[in-house]
Amino acid sequence: MHPTDVSESQTDVLIIGAGPAGLTAAYWMAQYGVNARIIDKRGTKIFNGQADGLRARTRELFDSMGIEDRVERESKTSWEFRVWNPDGKGGLERTGGLGFTKEAYAKSRFFICGLNQGRIERFLLDSIKEAKPDLEVERGVIAETLECDEKLAADPEAYPITVKLRTLSEEEANPSPAYGSSGVRDGLFRSNLSPDDWEDLINKSKAKEGKTEVVKAKYIIGCDGAHSWTRKQLGIKMEGAATDFIWGVMDVVPISNFPDMRQSCAIKGDTGTILLVARERGLMRLYIPLTSTEDPTKRIDRSTINLDMLKATAQKIFHPYTFDFKICDWWSAYQVGQRVASAMSDPTERIFIAGDACHTHSPKVGAGMNISIQDGYNIGWKVASVAAGLSPPTLLSTYALERHPIAEKLAEFDRNWSSLFLPKGVATAANDKAEDGTVADFNTTNARYEDFGQGFVLDYPTSVVVHRWNKSAPLLLPGERFWPAKLTSQSDGERQWSTGIMRSDGRWRVVVLAADVAVPEQMARVQALCGKLDGEKGVIRRFTPAEGNKDAVIDVLAVHSADRSAVDIFDFPEILRPEDEMRGLDYHKIWVDEAFEFDQDCDGKAYDKWGVDRSKGAVLVMRPDQCIGWYGDLEDVAEMEKYFEGVLKVRV
Repeated sequence: MHPTDVSESQTDVLIIGAGPAGLTAAYWMAQYGVNARIIDKRGTKIFNGQADGLRARTRELFDSMGIEDRVERESKTSWEFRVWNPDGKGGLERTGGLGFTKEAYAKSRFFICGLNQGRIERFLLDSIKEAKPDLEVERGVIAETLECDEKLAADPEAYPITVKLRTLSEEEANPSPAYGSSGVRDGLFRSNLSPDDWEDLINKSKAKEGKTEVVKAKYIIGCDGAHSWTRKQLGIKMEGAATDFIWGVMDVVPISNFPDMRQSCAIKGDTGTILLVARERGLMRLYIPLTSTEDPTKRIDRSTINLDMLKATAQKIFHPYTFDFKICDWWSAYQVGQRVASAMSDPTERIFIAGDACHTHSPKVGAGMNISIQDGYNIGWKVASVAAGLSPPTLLSTYALERHPIAEKLAEFDRNWSSLFLPKGVATAANDKAEDGTVADFNTTNARYEDFGQGFVLDYPTSVVVHRWNKSAPLLLPGERFWPAKLTSQSDGERQWSTGIMRSDGRWRVVVLAADVAVPEQMARVQALCGKLDGEKGVIRRFTPAEGNKDAVIDVLAVHSADRSAVDIFDFPEILRPEDEMRGLDYHKIWVDEAFEFDQDCDGKAYDKWGVDRSKGAVLVMRPDQCIGWYGDLEDVAEMEKYFEGVLKVRV
């Protein structure tokens, strides 16, 4: 290649890998308007298969991102989970199951659902395009070399990272299926595609094949999967299980007389086990453990695994019930063990890894993609805020502090849950405390990990972004998610969930739990708080650019508990009803915790659930990622200011 074929460029953030974690991180770059690029070695996005389970917390985040309605429309909800065991006569019997409880619904309105990864990526791509049309995935592009100048890294304005990128050939970017004689393509079988995916069938690489580019960057986020190139360049090791397990997986439209074929099930027969997961479009996903290896560095001979083998194995396990299919949407095999990266960044905190690059596990817990999305969600807003000049670099160290324990917990969860599906001897080798796979065992393990698996509990530790002191409410704790509630708009009576009200748009939020503002003394307290927030030396003016809207960085909202008819918006401080020259008043900042007769979710009991006094109220700071960062009384403005001084830069 001629030297002139090498070009040079500069970007603030380079994201390597356009899977769920990478696209979620890119979503934040679009929201903050950061100069960023995202590359992926594949010539096209995926369309079928891969990860498929979405849990409550992820769906809450999607609601705040504005894409949950599309998930709801296309996904298949798992309402129940059934357990089947040997009947002692060579057959199977249903021995019980798990249901979605009132207690779980009280924690989140969202159920577990199944939807293929390709559709989720489509929704993320669309949301990125809507916010920043020029931020497109550069497909068929790989990183070949990576260097970081540690001396330059000390300067926040410097571009210390040098990466060499190469545009792949068509054959490299779109490899043919490597194995299988069934006629069904592994991973990229393109049947029954939704219309809006059609344009992505075309290789999106706009660069010339073989072109090399040298890129200078401030930050890199490596979201390049379990075999992460980025992780290897940083010398970060994966630590954990010594044994890998081999899983077969297929998405099929089943032809069967098995009575629970449209239920999610754990089927543990005499000849093996299956995890059955209900999917969209009449599909069912089957996870089948096949074998194990004591040498994680040794890759299995994939030619020994094909669709016919998976089908025959499933038929034996389902016996005496019949099982067949004519339509297979996708199939594959995984070699995985429970491992966690020893670190999540380089020492300079300029290069980060997220998603499967940080944690590997079996596909059976249905949490891996969720944790990966939440990794990208966490590191994405932090890098974007720093790159945009809004926050100090000290914010970045909180990524590993918050997410590494989550990765370790995921490995533990997977180890305990997956062992329930393995034969007893293998299960014991995988987990010293392995159970037999009875209904009681599933219930016990589910109860132990439910709050973690669904994302109800984050348990982020104290840091610059999580301030814990002597004040909190039972369900409004710094370091945890804002407990969702359905609220009523003061202005027009519209009812909306808090996850949709408090959007993931890059802003911090001061949520004033204003209590009973029909009482003059309480309204006076709210007026005093807002006056300090919006004062000459208040946090709003200190951290908002002079040329920006008053709520561009910190959005102030109120949720009160008074009779809505006893007050109107003009009784509230101006900061809660700002006026724009072109659009007039903002009517979406004052909400009410009130009951509505025809909507059981809007029950007027949010204050009671949160544990907040309906007469005194409180105030909290919500981070851009929907996590509570600080909580206090309405008079604790000085403490709130100290918190903001640690996470935002004072504007000059």
